[in-house]
Amino acid sequence: MKKLFFLGVLFIFLSAYAFATDHTGTISTDETWLAADNPHICTGDITISSTSLPTLTLEPGVIVKFDAGKTMFVGSSSYTTYAGGLIAVGTESQPITFTSNSATPAQGDWDYINFRSFCIDANCRIENAVIEYGGLASPYALYI
Repeated sequence: MKKLFFLGVLFIFLSAYAFATDHTGTISTDETWLAADNPHICTGDITISSTSLPTLTLEPGVIVKFDAGKTMFVGSSSYTTYAGGLIAVGTESQPITFTSNSATPAQGDWDYINFRSFCIDANCRIENAVIEYGGLASPYALYI
């Protein structure tokens, strides 16, 4: 009986994490993250910026979890030839969630989403989204 219980608990645990998609580094071409690949875990800082002007699109229902202290940078802070965009448009029934990857989430677990000076304005939208547990280096989880 103990083996069966253990295997059931192990299956539930693994099924919650078996389909996670890890992300880190620079996104330099257009990319779409799908809800079917949830959760999307940012194991390192994410930068959406290149001379190819990439846009990261999140489909409704996507869950983005950030490891401790990680940030998502959209665009460039100093180069007009480098830019990027983030389109995160959820729906009322399928919001996009930006949250902590901690087992016991708390305010300041991850840093923030930073829309920099040089980003593609037409491709920078967050709608019907929840942004929670950010604000490590400052009191906010979204910086524009």
